[in-house]
Parts: sequence; C-alpha cells; structure tokens
Amino acid sequence: MALIAIRHSWVGEMTKHISKILIATLALVLVFAVYGCGGSGGGGNGGGGGSTPVGGNTNVSIPTVNNAAAPMGYSFNSPISAVSGDTVTWNNESTAPHGITWDSQTPSTSPAPGANIPIFQAGTTSAAWTVPTVTGATTYNYHCTVHGVTMAGVINVTP
Repeated sequence: MALIAIRHSWVGEMTKHISKILIATLALVLVFAVYGCGGSGGGGNGGGGGSTPVGGNTNVSIPTVNNAAAPMGYSFNSPISAVSGDTVTWNNESTAPHGITWDSQTPSTSPAPGANIPIFQAGTTSAAWTVPTVTGATTYNYHCTVHGVTMAGVINVTP
C-alpha cells in the first residue's frame, strides 16, 4: 500500500512538472510566432510578413536573416513601410553577404529608386538608401544581388 501511495505521489509530481514544461513551451511558441516570423519578401522566400509602419525622415532598418524555409536560406524582413525622405539600411544578421538590386517600382511613373546597394558582409549594415519623394503610394521591389530573385523584398512608400 505504501508503494502505491509513493507511486501515486510521484505521478502527481511528474504531472505538475510536465504541465509547467508544456505551458513554458507554449509560451515560447507564442513568442516566436509573434516576434520571430521575420517576414517574407516577394518571390516566395518564406516567413511571416506584415508591414512595419514608420514616420517621415526616420531611419528604417530591414533585417536580413538566416531563414531555413527560404529557397536560398536567407530572407529580408519584408514588406516594410516607409515615408518619402526616410533613410533605409539593411542590417545583415545572416551568415552570408548580400546586396540590393532594384527591380521595379509601381506605379512606374514614380521616381526610380536610384543606384543598387553594394554588397555588404555578414554582421554589417548596408549603405544607406534615401527613399525618393513620391506623390502617391509607391511600391519598390528588390532582390538580393548575391542570391537572386528568390530572395526578394518590398518597400511600400507613402508621401
């Protein structure tokens, strides 16, 4: 009888520990779901997405991250939102070099984005890009110079 009581007590304690572990695991999953889904660029490179609103003449940083779900293993946190005159940089948090090649802007009558951004190494920040002054909502599409169009991003600009 004493053995049954000890076993029952042990099972009860283990159930409490397992419950705590499950709750902690669910909390971590929720945190990663909310904050860790970096986003996807155009071109199907995986991730969560969403827009990051910013104000005029603001410094906007776009994380460039390792992403096992992306075709090339890397992705931009994209799309992001910016305002005419903002300064944008790409923060390379990944293990590979990247560069920015501009693809297009929509509408095509909006100002062109300008020169491509030179390659920047892992752990560094790209050269700054100043968002052109637009008169209407404009979408700028880009891709990684090194990894091609499967690693793409979008910047949505408002006047």
